[in-house]
Amino acid sequence: MKHLPIPFEQKATISIKQGGTLIVKFEAELATSPIEQFQALLYRTELKENSGVAFILENPAIPAYVNTKVPFEVDTIQFDEKGEITHLGTLQPSKSPGTFITAFQTKHLLMLPSGFNKKHKLISLNDSKNKEHKHFTLKIKSYGN
Repeated sequence: MKHLPIPFEQKATISIKQGGTLIVKFEAELATSPIEQFQALLYRTELKENSGVAFILENPAIPAYVNTKVPFEVDTIQFDEKGEITHLGTLQPSKSPGTFITAFQTKHLLMLPSGFNKKHKLISLNDSKNKEHKHFTLKIKSYGN
């Protein structure tokens, strides 16, 4: 039996800024429960442009474990409670369950369409210390229950 993605009840508007400049604003589904986080991308075939799934992690003081069984490539953004991007990455398609471990201090994990990070030329806080660029910050404004 083929399963369909769980329609997440909670959604959010995500704003990404560099300094005071708005880079992109889009809507994302919020994966807040363990079952939502496990199945967030499991039964999807794509993420539409300017959309994504935001994982709200309970305790940023410890790394979180996220299911990496995703049927298509996705970009990832990890950010802390202040909204500062700490790590950028990519998950490759996988047919078997695996585990992605977030970095220490990650409060939120975004999974976005492949190429999102490159398209918007995102830089993490760690990378901005090595470069002459301002790092990026994210803000989540949630709505719906």
